[in-house]
Amino acid sequence: MKEKEKVEDKMKVNLGCGIKHLKGWVNVDKLSSVNPDMTHDLNVFPYPFKTNSVDDILMDSVLEHLDNVEKVMSELYRICKDKAIITLILPYYKSFHAYTIEHLHLFNEHSFKHYSPDDEYNFQHKERFVVLKVIKGSSGKRRFIPFKSILDKFLWEIYWELTIILQVVK
Repeated sequence: MKEKEKVEDKMKVNLGCGIKHLKGWVNVDKLSSVNPDMTHDLNVFPYPFKTNSVDDILMDSVLEHLDNVEKVMSELYRICKDKAIITLILPYYKSFHAYTIEHLHLFNEHSFKHYSPDDEYNFQHKERFVVLKVIKGSSGKRRFIPFKSILDKFLWEIYWELTIILQVVK
C-alpha cells in the first residue's frame, strides 16, 4: 500500500502538451486554448516549478520548437530530482519532417552525449544526464523495411522520429 502511495506522489510534467493531455501528469502549454493544467511559455525562464521537485518529464515534439536548447536543458535539470526521467520525442534529423519551417533545431542519436558524466567534452555543461535509451521510430510502411540500421547510414526517411530517454544525475 505504501509503494502505491509513493507512486502517486510522483510529480510528472508533460511540457508542451498541446492537445495530448495525460492523466496523472501536470499538462503545461503556452496556449490556453488547449486547456492545459498550467499555462506557461517554455521559452520563458524560470519554469513555474520548484527546484528538485519533478520526477518525470515528457516533451513530445516540443524541444525542436524552442529557442535555446541549452537553456531548456539547464532548466529541466534545475526542476528535476536526482534520477528523474526525461523523455524527449523529437523529429529525426534525416526525416524531411525535421525541416519544417517552425523547427529551429535538428537532433540525432548523439545530440545529448556531451551531457553524460562519462563524456570527455562534458566540461561544456554543469548539468549531467545519462542517456538511458535511444529509439528511432518510423511509421506506416516504413515499419516493415528490413535492415533499417544499415540503410539509415545511406538513406533518408528510414526513420521519422527519435525518442531519447535521459536520467538526471545530481
